[in-house]
Amino acid sequence: MTTQCRLQVFGEQRAGLEAIDLNDAGKMIQRWWAETPMKFHTVDQDASVVMPDHFHAIVLLECGPDEATHRVSLPQVMRWFKTMTTAEYFMGVKNEGWRRVPNRLWQRSYYDRVIRSEQELVEIRAYIESNPGARYESRR
Repeated sequence: MTTQCRLQVFGEQRAGLEAIDLNDAGKMIQRWWAETPMKFHTVDQDASVVMPDHFHAIVLLECGPDEATHRVSLPQVMRWFKTMTTAEYFMGVKNEGWRRVPNRLWQRSYYDRVIRSEQELVEIRAYIESNPGARYESRR
């Protein structure tokens, strides 16, 4: 997911280093992401990273045949995550002096992809985990 207008509101990339210094807004994104499996019991997580203007994550959705399982879709998960983070972000703007954004925190949609093999999972996980040092043009 990418912030509206690619505004860098979650922190800064340290010059010459493969690290991001998250600000309070970036830490808020991490906290809400950690809450996701508690909200959706059939969702698990793999690698994730908060960047200054976007967020990468691997989401594992329950795909078993059990009809009793309360499955959720990726759009449901992302809608909830965007709603929770946007609400708290605007409270931070109001109460903590976080940077104002025009109208919305996140761009309307997000990029998703079905991971179809173990090799693809390994490659995407490695990309996410190395993303703070990766160039922004990479695999986007």
